[in-house]
Amino acid sequence: MFLEVNGVSTYVERSGQGHPVVLIHALGTSLRSWDPVGSILSKDYEVIAYDYRGHGRSEKAVGSYSMQLLAQDLRDLLGPLGLQRVHLVGLAVGAMIAQQVAVDYRGLVSALVLADARSELDFAGVQYNERRAESVERGGMRLAVDVTIARAFAPDFAEQCPEALRSFRGEFLANDPHGYASVSRALSGFHLTNRLPEIACPTLLLTGELDTLCPPSEAAAMQTRIPRAKLEILRGVGHFSAVEAPGEFADRTLAFFRAI
Repeated sequence: MFLEVNGVSTYVERSGQGHPVVLIHALGTSLRSWDPVGSILSKDYEVIAYDYRGHGRSEKAVGSYSMQLLAQDLRDLLGPLGLQRVHLVGLAVGAMIAQQVAVDYRGLVSALVLADARSELDFAGVQYNERRAESVERGGMRLAVDVTIARAFAPDFAEQCPEALRSFRGEFLANDPHGYASVSRALSGFHLTNRLPEIACPTLLLTGELDTLCPPSEAAAMQTRIPRAKLEILRGVGHFSAVEAPGEFADRTLAFFRAI
């Protein structure tokens, strides 16, 4: 379905029954990247996946974006869906949006899975994001796709799962350059480290062992700040853990939800 959310046409899909679980995709992807994980989770939960502004089938809204704005979009999406309290599962940038929601609208979040996450970028990361945003706005998504794949996936993923990688590449190239650049720039203003102790719900930090963009050391540092957070490592997996190992990702998530 399409819903008007915070002034933006937003594409949403729902499946399954049970306590609602909202899936928040990574930068440069769409809700389609959750299909393998969502099909498993929907056997026990109601799964809601959506394309945030600038991505997928949602409106490519003009203007600057911020993580606070993306969190507000998600808050405003829950009302029309009739949802009051949800589990959030976010991957990479999706995990940053989930963190922002958890501290700004804590009453909405019953549990949190933060996959391949950071709580802020360092100076080098901010500079890299700005160069990447300028690059795709100037020359399109093709200028960013190969370097993203090289940096984000485990070295043997292309050989082991060529079809999954082709799907990721095609989805990435189909992105709107402005939407991608706007979310990329929004990361530069994301500083949540000092607010992590405000997260009041059960939290699982999932991270790929081979993730160089948001390495396990980042998740370990976040764990020390989030009350009673759990940390689990997915062995042999890179940055897009839900894409590389959807079965294990879903199993870890289900085990966490069932335990609470």
